Amino acid sequence: MSSLNQQGIYKHVTEKTVELIKYFIENKKHSVLFSTGFISPEAGQVGYLLNEWFNMGRSKEQRTRYKSFFANSRLEAIHGAIKIARGHLIRTRQQNTKDVLIYDPVQELLLTVDPLARGKDKALIPGVILLKTMEEVFNYFNEMANAPAALILPAYEDLTLENVESLFTLCYEKNILAILDDSRLNFKDSAAMVHRLSVLPNIIITGESLTEYEMPFAAFSTQDSIFMPMNNSQTSMLHTATFGGNRITLSRVRDFLMSNVADFGGSNSLISYFRQIEEDDWERSKAYSDYINPAIVRLYNRCGMNIHPITAQGATLTVKDGKKERKTIDCATGGAVAIRGHANPDVIPEVLEIHDRQENYWQKLSQMLSSKSGLPHVLPAVSGATAVEIAITMAMMANNQRTRIISFNGNFAGLTLLALTGSQDPSLRQPFFPLYFDVVYIDPLSRMAKELLKTELESQKVALVWLEIFQGQHCRPIPGELLEIISNYKEKGGYLIGVDEILTGMYRMGEFLAHKKTPLSPDIVTMGKGLSDGIFPFSAALVSSDVYQKALSANPDTVNYLQHLYVNQLGAHIALHVIEKLSSMEIEKHVAHVSQLLHTGLKEIVNHSPFLKKVAGDGLILNIQLEYYGSKLLKLFGKKNKVIANGFFHLFFHRIFQEKAKVLLFFDRCLPPVTITEEEVRSILVNLKKVLCGLSGRFFIKTRYPIYVLFKKYKKEKK
Repeated sequence: MSSLNQQGIYKHVTEKTVELIKYFIENKKHSVLFSTGFISPEAGQVGYLLNEWFNMGRSKEQRTRYKSFFANSRLEAIHGAIKIARGHLIRTRQQNTKDVLIYDPVQELLLTVDPLARGKDKALIPGVILLKTMEEVFNYFNEMANAPAALILPAYEDLTLENVESLFTLCYEKNILAILDDSRLNFKDSAAMVHRLSVLPNIIITGESLTEYEMPFAAFSTQDSIFMPMNNSQTSMLHTATFGGNRITLSRVRDFLMSNVADFGGSNSLISYFRQIEEDDWERSKAYSDYINPAIVRLYNRCGMNIHPITAQGATLTVKDGKKERKTIDCATGGAVAIRGHANPDVIPEVLEIHDRQENYWQKLSQMLSSKSGLPHVLPAVSGATAVEIAITMAMMANNQRTRIISFNGNFAGLTLLALTGSQDPSLRQPFFPLYFDVVYIDPLSRMAKELLKTELESQKVALVWLEIFQGQHCRPIPGELLEIISNYKEKGGYLIGVDEILTGMYRMGEFLAHKKTPLSPDIVTMGKGLSDGIFPFSAALVSSDVYQKALSANPDTVNYLQHLYVNQLGAHIALHVIEKLSSMEIEKHVAHVSQLLHTGLKEIVNHSPFLKKVAGDGLILNIQLEYYGSKLLKLFGKKNKVIANGFFHLFFHRIFQEKAKVLLFFDRCLPPVTITEEEVRSILVNLKKVLCGLSGRFFIKTRYPIYVLFKKYKKEKK
């Protein structure tokens, strides 16, 4: 543990990783496109390789297919595996408890699961039972009254094959999911535990070793039958990660597996298959469906998001369209990850070619973030969700005499188990209970919001108020009067204020940090997305001296662990560079100008189009709300079709925006790069106006939409 605390996970990058990133930039390739996974060739390739590797050496009867969810760390993958286990219980209606047992011999997980030693039910991540010795694990099985949802066994050096076989046999007998964490595997000099087992586990976790500890990566791979809770359009995105599955990292993992697994390296048939996945859209979709997530393929096909970008640079994508190509302006940007658009060439001479392994870029970045935020302590993270988890953990340790967290309806903080505390939407949370026990959600639009908030803040029970000052999921601000109350009651209430700037930071709303326009002086701020520059998974949690010192006093081991765990010098160098580039171009003025053009132009289109209801948002975070016009043609086919038509309406228009107006949105959200030019904004407006307001565009929509609905209905019924 001490070496991990001091050194963290990541090693210095080798030339292999640097050259890979160069290749993507020089060839104008995007790394991220959507925040919920992109149907990329690399995803299907890595999913296939993992499945083949797990099944290696097994007969046809012994084999089982795995689907892989990509994450950014082994800890994120463990959270995902726990969510799958709990979701599986709901679908199968088994009588197991939702507890999950984890063998944790070095007590690493204890540092983040229950840093205040409050016990299983009141831990930050409840329902997790951490057992330090094999004797404790076997005793638990012998004495338990009710079976848990799952058992996770990390393949530490002292984990014997005999013990794993015995425990997993007990799991299969009692309908407990058997989960193997093989993320520490060193491919060069040790045999994988998964290959020594007589029966394959239900879920297998792999991790950072597949990038040789140079880039954030992990995966949890589930057997087809266990994956089923995620296999429909409503649940397919219940565990996704913005950076998870980015193409650069997956390319690194694919190349590592091809080089280090003997059965892969010399296979001409495998190389040929991978070439098909890269060149043939049907093969690409099939590989993603077979080895990643078939429900996402179905959903993306319906709304035109299963696209094939040939090149990507800045805000422009060149997309394959049958035998032709078309140019599209990217206003999805990986959920605001590609803050300057894609494949910025300055990264090569100004970062990659001068990156010095002796330089401490993390320290330089920390100093810059502290200077811009006023918060002196910066802790590294690998995703927005992880940054939120670190922030909440630090806050609850610092204010450990209290347990309550206040958040707001409409907030979104991520999909890992503690981050879900800040994500109010019941559909995101309920399948994965138990979650943290003492959270109060307040509807910021309710007439009672002020009174409820005051009552809670005066109660002396609140440890932390957690909020997005501008809620990205709904493109709406928290009312200023509520922010005033939070600010004014702080000294008397004794709570901490945490602001999530994962989406709103990095000048997306004009200021470097959006909360600077409000009365709030937060104790904690999280940043992410834009720090990656669309290249390298990276984020951070920033805390005040008071929070840091109090957390350190409460649990120094956890603070030291979090302070070093995710330090990555190349990630820090890229983040430092993108901040410097944006700061040097008077970005605040630019964002104010282009956002005003975009807002004004879109509102004019709303006034003249029967298909748009409203444009909401601020800065370069916009929400385009559609108005269902009620197709007279569809009414002729019966009342039932009206309901179906309403459901397909948003999907149809997403396709229209992309194919006809040549602008790529993420469903109804518009998140262009902050560097988008005035010319590109005007092009977006001209194209949207032509499609949504012009006679030919309106005629096309009104005649094409009924055909689209009836075709989708027919396919659904046939299936």
